[in-house]
Amino acid sequence: MRRLWKVLTILTVLSAALVVAGVAILKSMDFNQYRGLITDEVKSITGRELTIAGDLDLDLSFNPAITVEGVTFANAAWGSVPVMAKLKRLEVEAQLLPLLSGDIRVNRIVLIGLDALLEAETEKVADGGPGPLPAVQNVLIQDISLTYRDGAHSVLRLACRGEFVCQTGIPSCALRHPVVARRRASLAGGIL
Repeated sequence: MRRLWKVLTILTVLSAALVVAGVAILKSMDFNQYRGLITDEVKSITGRELTIAGDLDLDLSFNPAITVEGVTFANAAWGSVPVMAKLKRLEVEAQLLPLLSGDIRVNRIVLIGLDALLEAETEKVADGGPGPLPAVQNVLIQDISLTYRDGAHSVLRLACRGEFVCQTGIPSCALRHPVVARRRASLAGGIL
């Protein structure tokens, strides 16, 4: 009986040591080395260039978060300008346990300093996109400037300086259910 107890104790201590060593290794890694892999994957999915000028930072916990700064996403070849979106800072926090099984559940997305041009080409029918979106609980947007061009004549510009918060209320429902939005900023928009 003592021998069994001793073996279980040793196995428990070794398991804990492996977990601590794994976390220490992950915390000491420079995730900027994965920039090329991320941008290549985005290009293979979208056909467009993604540039990450700032650092990639990973915060490990039961709700791991990644922070990226200085992101630029290229426009389609038929677009009116070369850059579709610029983003000063992006933060994404996910739930660890579902992530380990391949289910992406996002607790929070923070977009800071987004300047985006959304265009629709009049001659082309849009495809289905990259696939289903993950479930997202909260979205916080600060200092956003959106321009929508329908490809023909009309242009809609929307600018929000301050914060805009969206909450789904039901974590697993993604974008299929109504979104509650709170605005704490001056909002200006109109058709030109």
